[in-house]
Amino acid sequence: MFDLKAFREQSLPTQAQITSQWDGSAQLPLVSVICTAFNQESYIEDALKGFLMQKTDFPFEIIIHDDASLDKTADIINYYAKKYPLIIKPILQEKNQYTINAHLPFKNSLDKSVGEYLALCEGDDFWINPEKLKIQISLMKKHPKINISFHSSGIACQTKVYSNRIVAMHYKVIKTVNLNSVIKNGGGYMPTASLLIKRDVLLCLPLWFYSKAPVGDYYIQVLASSPYGALFVPEIMSAYRVDVEGSWSNSMHSHIKVKKVLERMVECNKYLSKDLNADERIKISLKKNISIASYSFLKNINIPLLQRKEIYMRYKNYFSVFQKLFWLFILSNKSSLLLKKIKNIL
Repeated sequence: MFDLKAFREQSLPTQAQITSQWDGSAQLPLVSVICTAFNQESYIEDALKGFLMQKTDFPFEIIIHDDASLDKTADIINYYAKKYPLIIKPILQEKNQYTINAHLPFKNSLDKSVGEYLALCEGDDFWINPEKLKIQISLMKKHPKINISFHSSGIACQTKVYSNRIVAMHYKVIKTVNLNSVIKNGGGYMPTASLLIKRDVLLCLPLWFYSKAPVGDYYIQVLASSPYGALFVPEIMSAYRVDVEGSWSNSMHSHIKVKKVLERMVECNKYLSKDLNADERIKISLKKNISIASYSFLKNINIPLLQRKEIYMRYKNYFSVFQKLFWLFILSNKSSLLLKKIKNIL
């Protein structure tokens, strides 16, 4: 079991100790760690410690973007940036960028980075394995055609990392996951804090990504997995924090927001289909992705039943027969009506 208390109390290496292990210049890092943060004073130090404990023989930089936080997040970032000026390169905004465009914090960080590879981690998640970067870089170099790598993640709350709750333990061995599987399994298939991606892929993100995509993770995963798939590493090397105030998942309690997200997903999937020159199998997987997303929103009890019914009626054509039957039962709550509707479906 991961000891979060010991993790927080550990003594971090100094900047000199970190850079003395590098074979290369700090001005030419192989990896850029991209971390975006907003109002995460309770979590950001965990993220920074996870970065700074990395044991590598190659240089890395930490690009950390504070989006005009209203708490002490920027102060904590500044404290560490002064101790590690060659490694930590902060972007401290005075005006919130997310409200202008949800992808601006990421874009600003990408523009400042110089690494050949980019490792992503949001400010409320953190890394728990000091050899995470070393392991992923080594494997990526052994699979030069692949553009993206990911691994499993533990689930964390404020006080501990659960040993029996694991995200994305898809296989027991290192495996190349094909593009079709990445598409149909949705954005949650790869924990964001596990992603290591070649820079060239991110520099070539299409214009629709920045103007239309409701969330970035999924579309980055798909575009980076085309055409050679994604490299999965069966190691738990990061922690995904749940029930974080202000997180994207916690914000999806509004019927209006959910409708907007689903509309944009449908639109972006059309762009994806065109960009990928999708065959019939890929088109089916893109449809499956909409099914998974809309189905997850239907299960959100914070959205009133009447409004969930509206979502169901709009996206039911994406559902399997089983999903339709289940939601007809939930939304009608009348077995006689269910039986009547079963007849109409079948």
